[in-house]
Amino acid sequence: MARDLSFWKENKNTNNSCSETYKNLSNEVYLDYVSELPIEQILNDVSTTFSDWTKLDEKNYEKGDAAIEIFTTKQFCRFDCYSVTEEDMNKIMDIMFKYDCPLYDSAIDVRFA
Repeated sequence: MARDLSFWKENKNTNNSCSETYKNLSNEVYLDYVSELPIEQILNDVSTTFSDWTKLDEKNYEKGDAAIEIFTTKQFCRFDCYSVTEEDMNKIMDIMFKYDCPLYDSAIDVRFA
């Protein structure tokens, strides 16, 4: 099963919908109401947390049938998860929580703030 877990940090409240923000960030649009993220730190945290996975490069991991692909911009992190367990997806959410980035689930258009 494939799932995308998306994260960003808003620096002010807006009336923009989460789905609109997600689409813009996915298309690498820079948004003034979204903070820049410490991408290198986040990638280091992922590398440490998933050290028992095969690291293909800094944004691609595999373990058995499971795979994680990471897409980043200065303001956005999306983890495309393929056959990843709920426990491992929770590890991703825990990493991003440290950076005040709540999960946005595009499949159900909900941001868990």
